[in-house]
Amino acid sequence: MAPDETRRADHGHRWTQAEDRIIYEAFILGKTQQAMSLTCGRSPTAVRRRLVRLGLIDESGRRDIDPPLFDHIRARFHAGAASGGDRLAREIDR
Repeated sequence: MAPDETRRADHGHRWTQAEDRIIYEAFILGKTQQAMSLTCGRSPTAVRRRLVRLGLIDESGRRDIDPPLFDHIRARFHAGAASGGDRLAREIDR
């Protein structure tokens, strides 16, 4: 099997605002990174790295006791993007 065939289809794709909202809400609800990865279709490693980048956990995996509001995350990573992702974010509870 060629190396390219072992990569996930979303490998290297930018995170969308909807995906960030999904993992943010899942994080707030105490869902596991594995559950978040299944919902987003991203690897657990990608989810962990995104949680670090969003400021929700530190490099060692410890939770921030005072996580930023999603609006602050959205402004930082999705400037100019329309508000959204609510429908997809609700899928985490299914």
